Amino acid sequence: MLDYILVIYLKTHEPHYVGTFESCDYAEQYVREYYPTFDSGCQHRDYIYLPKDLREKHIIYKDKAFVKLEGD
Repeated sequence: MLDYILVIYLKTHEPHYVGTFESCDYAEQYVREYYPTFDSGCQHRDYIYLPKDLREKHIIYKDKAFVKLEGD
């Protein structure tokens, strides 16, 4: 189940939604690979505000690579 939300903090210090992951470990690995110069944070979806109209990007780790899927 994809329940962990990753955000990065841009130069404006505003959070930017990156994707929804299976775990924070995978989310942190994704940051190291794709956003190494940004601060980031990962939280379970129960503890972060998500806009109702957010189109989630599900990102899974499969066969040693990240795969992006469209959310619901």
